[in-house]
Amino acid sequence: MLDRSAGEQMLSAGTVDLLLSDASPVSVQQDTFVYHTVPFHNSFHTAIVRKAKKQTSLFRFLDPFTMDLYLTIFSMIIGTALLLSLLDMLWPAGGVKPGENHMCDGKGDLRGWSQSFISSVYHISVATVGGEDYEWLTAPLKLLRAGLLLVVLVVNATYTANLAAFLSAPSVQIFGPSTMDELGSSSRVCALHPAAWASAAAEAYGSSMLTASLDDIPDLAPGIPNIEARKVWVREQLDADTCDVWLQDAVVLQKELLANCESREALPFVSVVPIMYNMVGIERQLVANISAGLAALGGTPRFDRLKRDNFGTGLTCGADESSSTQISAQMMAGVYIIFATFSGLAVLLAAVLRLQSELSRKGDREASADMTHTATEGDLLRAILRKVERMDQRLEGEHPGSKPANEGPLVIDGRVAPG
Repeated sequence: MLDRSAGEQMLSAGTVDLLLSDASPVSVQQDTFVYHTVPFHNSFHTAIVRKAKKQTSLFRFLDPFTMDLYLTIFSMIIGTALLLSLLDMLWPAGGVKPGENHMCDGKGDLRGWSQSFISSVYHISVATVGGEDYEWLTAPLKLLRAGLLLVVLVVNATYTANLAAFLSAPSVQIFGPSTMDELGSSSRVCALHPAAWASAAAEAYGSSMLTASLDDIPDLAPGIPNIEARKVWVREQLDADTCDVWLQDAVVLQKELLANCESREALPFVSVVPIMYNMVGIERQLVANISAGLAALGGTPRFDRLKRDNFGTGLTCGADESSSTQISAQMMAGVYIIFATFSGLAVLLAAVLRLQSELSRKGDREASADMTHTATEGDLLRAILRKVERMDQRLEGEHPGSKPANEGPLVIDGRVAPG
């Protein structure tokens, strides 16, 4: 694209019949008697930015909820555990007897209440993740359970629904502005060429404009920039984070985007400064014929194929069409880390209790354990079986060889069996 004086001279001298003209601003040939064809290129300035793959977090399974929601759930567990102990204190499962000072397990001391509270925290925690095994015996506790189940239903359903989306979301980070306000207020915009026709949009829509000087990258000829070298320069600035946005003709950036789908992302909200190219000439009939041909070609499938094959119009990056990423072991590593931590703590606790039992020589720790309101149905059943077993052993010790009073001789076919 030549300047006005050079174009006027070439048209007047008959050196060329037609010149390429930028029809979006006022024509540079406004003072010359020329004819204009219809635009053969209609576009606009758009922008692309850098993108990169994010490091996959080991605890990505926690992403569906924000930190404030996790803190809310934790507070709910602690509060519900306190409420569980309070309700059992006000109305225990066995009822309140006159003069009885019942505190959760009936002891009425702080140590017993603390042990009961810790057990309550466990039961509410496992209920929150869907593993409830607590016996809700009284009417107040059943009412509390109904409210807790509603919370558990909503929390689990919401987490499950979001978990798959967060785990399978593409792990990419988009750099650069996210709104037009950010583009104009704080973005560093790169342009291919320092000439006015190349940098006007960058200066209008960016807070600062960067481009290689003519001394750094000279033009191939007067008015003909070294576009390929300048593209390399802009790519380097984007990758080095020297500039935030590459603002250019949408056709140019479409080819750039298709060639670098893994590292570039288009900004869909940027569509500024229309671009229109046409031809100008001084021979009226020639310009009219060219204009008619361009108008006829512009509405044909052949012209659409030309734009697709040469400029990538209508094509998209494969990564943009993919809505999910395969779930890797690294994404779920946090789950196994937490499980391993709990497993190690369980082994450590069992070893400490075993050592404590050996040092205190109190025998069977489970047999001497007191049942509290937090005991499950299985705990109660095992306690009953242990009591029955001890009763049998005590009766056997008091009356060796004795038989139950209701046990008589064994009779088979009307005869008494020996022994």
